[in-house]
Amino acid sequence: MTTPETSHPADQPRDRIDQVRESIDGIDKIIVGLVRERTVLTLAIAAEKAARGQSTMVPGRHSQVVENYLAAAEDDGVLTREGVVDLANVVMGISRGAQDRYRESLADQQLTERQELVDLAEQAATITSGSQPAQQTAQ
Repeated sequence: MTTPETSHPADQPRDRIDQVRESIDGIDKIIVGLVRERTVLTLAIAAEKAARGQSTMVPGRHSQVVENYLAAAEDDGVLTREGVVDLANVVMGISRGAQDRYRESLADQQLTERQELVDLAEQAATITSGSQPAQQTAQ
C-alpha cells in the first residue's frame, strides 16, 4: 500500500530557513562587491596622492568615516554603535592593507628603477674609462 507524501510541519520552517540563508548569501556577495569597489577607489586616491608626493594618511579622516557609518546606520536597535564602529574599522582596514601593498609595490619599483640607473651609470663609467664591464670580462 502506497501512502501519499505529506508535508510535515517540521519541514516548513527548514524551507524558510533555507530561503533566508539564500537571501543572506546574496547580501554577503553584494557586501564583498561593495568593499572591493570601495578598495579600488581608495587605491585610485593613493595613486593620485603618490603622483603628487602626498601622504595617503589624512588626520581626522578615520573619525570622519566612522561618523559616516554611524550616521548611515538606523538607530532602531538592530545594530549597536560598537558593531557599526567595528564594521567601519574592518572595512577601512581592508582598504588600508591594499594601500600599504600599493605603496610597497611603488617602493619596490623605485628600488628597481634606481638599481637600473646605478647599473647604467656603472656601464657608462666603464665605457668612458675604456675598460670593459666586469660582466663582460668574466665571460
